[in-house]
Amino acid sequence: LKKNFDSAYRLYDLSVVFLEKSLKILKTGIGCLSFLTTNKFISAEYGLKIRELLLRITEIKEILNISSLPIFKNTAAYPIILSCKKNNNIKNTVVIKNYDNIADFKQLHSKNLIKFPQNIIHSLPSFIIPLNSDANLINFLYANFKPLSIAIKDLNILYRPFGFIKWAENFKYMNKNKVSDKDIILLGTGNVGKYFINFNKRIKIAKVDKEISYFTYQPAYKEVWSKLSSEKLVFREISKELTFVYDPEFLLI
Repeated sequence: LKKNFDSAYRLYDLSVVFLEKSLKILKTGIGCLSFLTTNKFISAEYGLKIRELLLRITEIKEILNISSLPIFKNTAAYPIILSCKKNNNIKNTVVIKNYDNIADFKQLHSKNLIKFPQNIIHSLPSFIIPLNSDANLINFLYANFKPLSIAIKDLNILYRPFGFIKWAENFKYMNKNKVSDKDIILLGTGNVGKYFINFNKRIKIAKVDKEISYFTYQPAYKEVWSKLSSEKLVFREISKELTFVYDPEFLLI
């Protein structure tokens, strides 16, 4: 797929490949497309190439943000409906409608409507498309203030420090009891709340269903441990809004 699709970038989701193929089929000037898909590609790293393509060859007419609605039961999915037209987009205005309940969505009545010029997205980091924020304000902030990565000299950003694909192999290092002072608490995505940890929620991933456990220290991960051995913010990877918790010590991962 990576040989035939530019959107097949990094740890991509198959939905972006279908979106790219659909855009290629559309006729310039008249072709329109509406896509029910996950919202993750509009901000995640893997979505960079498809965002570039959307901005380059389409007018993003409307995004219906239905990520708060119970569309897919028992699934951690945060969907949007993206509508675009394959056309020159110099003067296009993006309309984003956020829905908090089914009743408003059925009436297509959005209490939270956001509009901004599409060309503003070009000045945002990695062409991220904001769903719940004022794009003009974000653009102003980045134009006038330094990002944290520059303002904080010794800032380290770690993403999936134990690997991207084979991390499930590390479950053998889970232990209900703390063996040494170097052991850390292993969290699942669902355990990270907004400024708190839900210790009662079980870790359910890759056919594993366990209580929150300790990750016993492994010499093979000595470098990872050294990077984690300070105060940090732990961000929830899959979430409809920015969610993180503060770890004052070497406790969590």
